[in-house]
Amino acid sequence: MMSTKLQIEIAPMWSIISEIKDKIRIAMAGLNQGEIDFAVMTASELLENAIKYGVANENISQVGFEFDLGTNKLMVKVKNGVNANDSVDDLIFMMKKIKNTDNARMLYIERLQEIMEDPAQSGSHLGLYRIISEGGYDLDYNYSNQTLEMIATKKIGV
Repeated sequence: MMSTKLQIEIAPMWSIISEIKDKIRIAMAGLNQGEIDFAVMTASELLENAIKYGVANENISQVGFEFDLGTNKLMVKVKNGVNANDSVDDLIFMMKKIKNTDNARMLYIERLQEIMEDPAQSGSHLGLYRIISEGGYDLDYNYSNQTLEMIATKKIGV
């Protein structure tokens, strides 16, 4: 399999998500349908978060999207501007939990239970838990200069 890379800067509009999902399906044609579905879900979740929570600022005005399909590895990266506030702190706290867990499924179930007990809370982060639990991706982030970069990686075809 040859390497496929897609890297674009997009206006933060909901309609762009379906176009990117189509591009991923085309790039992954011939691969296992489950891997394609999980890649599409992962890209969708990350893009939805960037559009929903992201802001244009002096460092980044659009949403950055990168999809890199290598021989044995798939990477989805989304970058967006953020305002330094409690929601960034909440995300960083949640990402530390994700990086330190041995049981992604249990984190996902615990989060579902928290939401059922208090449905009024904002910022569920449920999509990020889906990426690690259902999709089997490793999830990482970089945060600096009011820019958040979410990186999902997964070994494939191994």
